[in-house]
Amino acid sequence: MKEFNFELINKWYVCPSCKLAIPYNTSTCPGCHVELGWRGKTENSIPYLVPAKTFVIEVKGESHINDDGTSRQDIIRRCQIGEPINLIHEPHPQDKNAIKVCRLNGEQLGYIPKYASAEFADIIKRGIKQDVKIADIKVGEYTGCWLKIIRYEDDQNISPQIGNHLEKTVKTDTYIFCVERIVGQELAKCRTGDYVNLWVSKDDSYQIHIFRSGTIGGMGRLGFVSHEYSGIISAHLRNGLKYETEIVEVDIAKLQCRIKCRLISPEETAAKNAADAEIAANRLKAELQKKFTPKNYLSIRVQLPKNHALKIGQQLFLEKQPLEYYLRSALALQINFVDNREIIVAHKSNEPQLTRTILRAFFNNHVMRFSITSIEMPDQYTMNYVDTVEAKVEVSFEKDI
Repeated sequence: MKEFNFELINKWYVCPSCKLAIPYNTSTCPGCHVELGWRGKTENSIPYLVPAKTFVIEVKGESHINDDGTSRQDIIRRCQIGEPINLIHEPHPQDKNAIKVCRLNGEQLGYIPKYASAEFADIIKRGIKQDVKIADIKVGEYTGCWLKIIRYEDDQNISPQIGNHLEKTVKTDTYIFCVERIVGQELAKCRTGDYVNLWVSKDDSYQIHIFRSGTIGGMGRLGFVSHEYSGIISAHLRNGLKYETEIVEVDIAKLQCRIKCRLISPEETAAKNAADAEIAANRLKAELQKKFTPKNYLSIRVQLPKNHALKIGQQLFLEKQPLEYYLRSALALQINFVDNREIIVAHKSNEPQLTRTILRAFFNNHVMRFSITSIEMPDQYTMNYVDTVEAKVEVSFEKDI
């Protein structure tokens, strides 16, 4: 076995969990905090350069009581997402391939599902490296637990049993699932290869709505993400990370639809956000630098602090900022308004087209007057749950400076 020349990779390798590039002598990944370990300094024994399979599997038998009388439900509730887990091959009469799922202190959470136990028993016997951690915990009447497993081996070592049943080994952090509670009317409008939008409900973070391409909100809802995957995908979405989706199968007769979803890593999300921000900034710059003649007036909505002291008829003034200020926040454009003491008293982050219209007028040196025409007055009960109230403002334009 030849010695590996670290200069070939500039003394860096890729973390198998989050794909972050890190120096070869790093023991813990600074991105995802996974313990990397070390296998020696030969090309074939560096685990970080070995193709890995990543998939997620649900723990079964989690509602039972352990032989020592401890409650698996109580044990799971004490666990943390990201906690390392041991898989122990423990044959018994009902299943000679049974695989116990245990914490590092020996507490048992349950078992690997029976359909996958033979595969895992073989993997353990062969001594193939696996990193096993808790991927998600869903608390309810029965508390469920999912494991994320990174297995270091070639593709041919994965049997069709696990690959076909789990449908999660397409590539790292990619999942394929069937849509639940599907809406036939919307399914008829879907085609293989279309993307879909995912949306997490604030009231139930484990209920992920699926919307057809080009739709979001009340219309176009195709159904819901399978409950088996909802915890993992929900956590990803709630962290503000990006994803990619594709419809891989549509069967209108059977009212079935399968979707492939790739959860994009924090590093790739950051890179995509940076690219999107640059594109948005360039577009905004070109738009604001064009010659522009506004209409006589328009009406906009602005947000005020709920404890404001503004009155109907009061004049507001646009906070003056250089072009670079707005380009830095082109993806989430906001303008502020000040009073005659130059104190910020309102802001506008909705109606992006109207926001850009005001900025175009400002950078074309048009004089604008902002006058409050109405102010929302929520009842006292509602005021306890809001931070801002809405006001309507009339914008009038005068001759150029």
